[in-house]
Amino acid sequence: MKQFGLNSPLSASMWVGVGVISIAVCLVGFSSMIPDEEIDGAAGEELANAAAGDKNEAFGVLLTVGGTFMQSVQYAYEEKMLSGESPAPPWLLIGMEGLFGALLCLGLVYPIAGMTEWEDLENTMAQLNDNSSLVTLSAIFCVSVFILNSFSVLITFMLSSVWHAILDNFRPISIWATQLAIYSLTDGAHGEAWKRGSYLQLTGLCVMLLGTAIYNGSISVPGLTGGKSLLATGSSSASPALSRSPLLTKNASPGAEFGTRGSPYSARAQIDNASLGEKLMINVTK
Repeated sequence: MKQFGLNSPLSASMWVGVGVISIAVCLVGFSSMIPDEEIDGAAGEELANAAAGDKNEAFGVLLTVGGTFMQSVQYAYEEKMLSGESPAPPWLLIGMEGLFGALLCLGLVYPIAGMTEWEDLENTMAQLNDNSSLVTLSAIFCVSVFILNSFSVLITFMLSSVWHAILDNFRPISIWATQLAIYSLTDGAHGEAWKRGSYLQLTGLCVMLLGTAIYNGSISVPGLTGGKSLLATGSSSASPALSRSPLLTKNASPGAEFGTRGSPYSARAQIDNASLGEKLMINVTK
């Protein structure tokens, strides 16, 4: 979407980085297909036939792929809205997405889900009414999603939509690591145990880190252009926030990356040269 929709081409090394990250995502996905323990021939064949004939599972995969495609459109559109001639403030964009998302969910998604018996809104409200813990967890979920969306849009604002998509892939890895820690701390009462597929998940994490480094230019690919660090080359794909860092710039020219537009985070002080001159002359006279 960034390459063709926004007409913002990626370099060859960036495409390699995206490809490596895609491999990492596939590795993590395949890890769920590895059984926790050995299955004999007859049972394994029966399980495979059952999985192959499950139309709901295949339909779920198609919905997931379609959702991912729509997500890519959303990320590209967010970047366009945040970096256009009249850029939208990040939190205004979040609010508008939430507002229209809620309207679409209540006016379109829930009625369709009710007709297909995928979701029962009345039953959901009844369960929330009967269990205060569910209400608390739902409130925590809403706050968590708000924080996640806030940082996600800021990533698009400060970096790009591709970085947003790349860092999104670290969410399931982070959740998996947290589940492992919870399992260990609760003596197996909660969380997820280390399984045979966990080795593949760990491999996927390492490959994802490699792909991210290649995309960023931290690791160069021999024979390909665009392999230098985005920050070192002053690329527009690099984070403006990084180029404002005193540690990196030594305060040489803070805010220079915005040219005459000023920082998007705070308004620059406007100095009236004529008024300033008069004040200086008065001080000298005194």
